[in-house]
Amino acid sequence: MRISVIRNREQFERIREAWSAAHAADPEATVFVSWEWMRGWLESTPFEGFVLAAREEERSPYTAFLPLGGEIVRKGGEEIRKLVLGGMPWSDNTGFVCTPGSEHRALPAFADFVQNHLKWDFFDMRNVSDRRLDLFLSRFSPEGFSVRELAGTACPHILLPDSWERYLREFLGPCTRKHLKYYMKKAERLSGFRAVHTGEDNLEHQIDTLLALWQVRWGDASGAVLNTYRALFRSCAAAGSLCLTTLWGGGAPFA
Repeated sequence: MRISVIRNREQFERIREAWSAAHAADPEATVFVSWEWMRGWLESTPFEGFVLAAREEERSPYTAFLPLGGEIVRKGGEEIRKLVLGGMPWSDNTGFVCTPGSEHRALPAFADFVQNHLKWDFFDMRNVSDRRLDLFLSRFSPEGFSVRELAGTACPHILLPDSWERYLREFLGPCTRKHLKYYMKKAERLSGFRAVHTGEDNLEHQIDTLLALWQVRWGDASGAVLNTYRALFRSCAAAGSLCLTTLWGGGAPFA
């Protein structure tokens, strides 16, 4: 396997087609390792972001990707080099992108490259949603590295059916279905109730509405945090992969 280091936006733009093809074929991949999400992360991350890309031969297409970030922190007067998985700390999940069948060569090659060509003291791999992580970590000898496993943050998800009616009928129990319909009707009876979908003409307003509700729920965030989320949402919107709907009633947004 040949490993290339993608460090600038021009290089990242050139691998979009191969990354998207691998992402579409990869059963382990989440939206948080999509090319669109990673573009937003690379543009806003506090880390020095880059991507390792793997392919069989010099001119063959890339089949696997590992987004990473690095920084140097000072602790007790000492400089410590830190390596992180791409997406941190903004992504609910992190991981790899591989076309099926390429992981058995690509992930060990990534691990060897990380050990032999990158300089770091700590490698923080947080919330990895990928069953192939053990294949990657198995290349790190216990004689030279220590691995400490910490509790992750759950990010539940379900596979949805092809229609809302089928979801109500087949995916919910009678009690849950009854309560859901009750609260839907209650919301729809609100004065001025409407659902606003995101388009080019209202993108910024929709993002601001979402972040305002988020702060009401979770507390005030810094301008840097809010701007990072704006960059991520704008990147997804530019690529046609943002689905954002706000619900309004009584002249104000509520969800």
